[in-house]
Amino acid sequence: MTTTNIPTLESVLDNQTTDYFREFQAFLHQTFCNENLAFWIAIQQYQHEYPEHGDERTCHTIVHTHIRSNSIQEINIPCEMRQDILYQVYENRNYHPEVFTHAMDSVLELMRSNSFIPFLQQKQQQQRNVLQQEEQRKKSTSRLFNTAIINNSSNNILTSSVSCPSIASHHSSSSYSSSTPSVFHRIKRTLLFGNIVVTKRRPSSMPSTPRTSGESSRRSWSPWRKRI
Repeated sequence: MTTTNIPTLESVLDNQTTDYFREFQAFLHQTFCNENLAFWIAIQQYQHEYPEHGDERTCHTIVHTHIRSNSIQEINIPCEMRQDILYQVYENRNYHPEVFTHAMDSVLELMRSNSFIPFLQQKQQQQRNVLQQEEQRKKSTSRLFNTAIINNSSNNILTSSVSCPSIASHHSSSSYSSSTPSVFHRIKRTLLFGNIVVTKRRPSSMPSTPRTSGESSRRSWSPWRKRI
């Protein structure tokens, strides 16, 4: 509820089917001030049903319910105003709705200052609480979502490590792999061109053609040539 759409007391009372009216009525009941609204509604109906001369029975009912001292729903009005209404009804037998006009205005202002303004403040606080709870819920959801993403990523990495160890160890062995080719190259050169020559053992029945002159000279004394 922003400043631009704050309702007035009159607009709330004139639309008794709205949520605002029902909420305000409940607020008055909670704060033990519902007699003011009950009197205001009773006078509204009385003015609508008997606009010309009023009705004796209905007028007496209103007086006995709201005007007389210690009545069931006595309204808080000045003593002079109360006495004037009683005099008009009982002495002058004036039942016209205008008899209650000043009392109705007094009750309206009493509801405005003592009930409607606190009602609006309470409603604004409730809306702020709802917004804060919604913001906290969004933050909590965001934290849970981020945690779920991190856990899912960790599980994927762990699964990859179990199923493909070589992939998992690739990063840890990258520094070693970068240096091993030169070592293997030196070993290979030593084996091929050094004093040690590595050859595959072949069966005596399957001689092969010598590849180098050195190999030919070595094979000249091999056992199968001596038997020839």
